Amino acid sequence: MTVVLGCLEVPGWGGASTSAYQLYQVLRNRGVDVRYVNLIDESQRDFFRYTFGSDMGNPRHLPSVHNCCLQGPMYGEHPELGRLLSELQPTVILGVGFIAALLLRRASPSTPSVLLTTGCQQMKDALVERQVHDFIQHEATLRHSMLRPRISTPEEREAVALSDLVLTHSPSTQFLYQTYFKVYSGKIHPQVFWFADWIVAEATAYADRQRAFEARDVDVLVVSSDWHRPEKNYPMVGRLVAQTPHLAWHVVGEVEHPVRGAVQHGVLGRTELFELMGRSRAVLSTSAFDAAPGILFEAAVMGCNVVASRNCGNHRLCHPDLLVEPYEDDSYVACIQRAVARKYNDSLNTFIGSSAVDDLVDILEVL
Repeated sequence: MTVVLGCLEVPGWGGASTSAYQLYQVLRNRGVDVRYVNLIDESQRDFFRYTFGSDMGNPRHLPSVHNCCLQGPMYGEHPELGRLLSELQPTVILGVGFIAALLLRRASPSTPSVLLTTGCQQMKDALVERQVHDFIQHEATLRHSMLRPRISTPEEREAVALSDLVLTHSPSTQFLYQTYFKVYSGKIHPQVFWFADWIVAEATAYADRQRAFEARDVDVLVVSSDWHRPEKNYPMVGRLVAQTPHLAWHVVGEVEHPVRGAVQHGVLGRTELFELMGRSRAVLSTSAFDAAPGILFEAAVMGCNVVASRNCGNHRLCHPDLLVEPYEDDSYVACIQRAVARKYNDSLNTFIGSSAVDDLVDILEVL
């Protein structure tokens, strides 16, 4: 078995590509014959080169890692990808995220392929179009509606249609895929394949950089590679900072306008990010929808309190006193005040030590 594992963008930019790269290393350590492909939109290539330098796409200098710059429209023809796959000669393709799964399968149509989800574009589109306020609201609407939901991004449906199997990485994503792509529900594996094991494996290497909770000088940390995405709800960050001016807030990621009263970091390297988490009392997610943000798993490893709402697919990680409910500013403020006062236990152990990697390898071997 020769696996080609591919993901859009590059490690260090966004949770999907970062966790996919970590999965690649885990599979290699298991002895799997696997090669990794970073799918890079040509419009982002120079930015990634500037941000990550010579390590772009392969920060740990692992073998068999390839950068493929996609020429022309994202969903257009990509003969450059077809040529690369012809060289790599996969017997099975694992696309992390629907774009990677779609483009890889199109480029090698006769090769069995698996889509491993990283989110649901239909849900994100609904937020952009202001059809819904957050995932919890949308989930209730979908459960009670007698109408088939509208497909706003047909390429995601095509990725499901072309894939031989779909693996979802959180209950919320599984629900959305089963609802939006009901005609293909037989392809959707009933098991949830949490990314926690391989995310935690990387984070544990930085665990010695965490300070004692009482010695931490950052009260609240929020992280996103790109805060322009509506589902991240950057306006809420600004409101929460304004309502808690006595707290030390730090914001990581690309922003259009800095939040007054918070320290802005821009995009950080992995070591810098983990060092900052090691100084933080609470890591917060304001997302209106986030399938299973890896930053929350990483924060738990680094001894931070995790604050999130049920709009995050891995919200069960939070201590009950730090679970934001309802999804409103006042609820967040109350949880933040508790999170900076003392250390709470989390439920990280319920997500790790699963058979996800073994089951994934078994699935790839039989395709």
